[in-house]
Parts: sequence; C-alpha cells; structure tokens
Amino acid sequence: MIDTNVDRRHDNSDKWAVTKDDDQLLPMTIADMDIATPQFIREAMQRVLNKKSAGLYDT
Repeated sequence: MIDTNVDRRHDNSDKWAVTKDDDQLLPMTIADMDIATPQFIREAMQRVLNKKSAGLYDT
C-alpha cells in the first residue's frame, strides 16, 4: 500500500534543501512524508474534486 519512496531532494522541499546535495546528510527537521500517495487515496480525492460543489452538503 505505502511502499513507494519519492526522492524529493530536488523538488524545492525545505526538508531536503538543508542537505545541499550532500547524500551523506539525512534531514531530521520536518515531519514530512517521502512516500507516494497510495492509489486509493488519489482516487478518493478525485471523486471529491469531480463534484460540482465543495460545500458541506453532497449535491
């Protein structure tokens, strides 16, 4: 389910910016997940985004 690491060293992530491209450094500063969002979560989010209204009531 959650098994795909995402290399975020070069995507403007503050967490990885502190390493300054030094592979020997491991940042321990920010609670941030470096894993891919599971497919079932992306699908659930897409179902919500496909609705015409983002209000409190399902329309």
